[in-house]
Amino acid sequence: MSVKNGLPQSEEYELLKPPSDLSKKVRQLSPIEAQKFNPVAAAEAAVGKLSIQFSGWMEKEVKDLVTAWDTILSQGFTEANFEALFCSVHDLKGQSETLGYPLIGRAARNLSSLLYYAKKDNSFPKELIGQNIDAIRAMVNEDAKDETNALGLQLVEQLENLIKSKIREYN
Repeated sequence: MSVKNGLPQSEEYELLKPPSDLSKKVRQLSPIEAQKFNPVAAAEAAVGKLSIQFSGWMEKEVKDLVTAWDTILSQGFTEANFEALFCSVHDLKGQSETLGYPLIGRAARNLSSLLYYAKKDNSFPKELIGQNIDAIRAMVNEDAKDETNALGLQLVEQLENLIKSKIREYN
């Protein structure tokens, strides 16, 4: 077996590159249009049009999280069930800021850290995980998007302290 670019090469293959001429897919701006075009404003306008869907997307992400958690409660912490829960938390962690829910992103980051250390230690604090999932669900339901929501912020901070304490136990 030969090695190429640090990867084993066991079979011959052909790399196909589909033709992609993007210039055929876009309209050229006239010089006057080009002077008036503001790409940042155009991007902000596009996000503004999409933003009406953000709460629905967050609700779907939370529904996926709750479904993954319910599966664990009924079937246990199997590798597949844990992976589904972790991926759901990871998705929330990554998408919350973009969708306008930075406080939920913070809660998801904390929960993601807890899950990482729990798996490493093979010790899953169900009550604490459940409290975090319930908090995320409540914050979405109550539209607690950012730190201007005092109750949401207090909830995240309290859970964050509990998670930090638990992680110290793992280390």
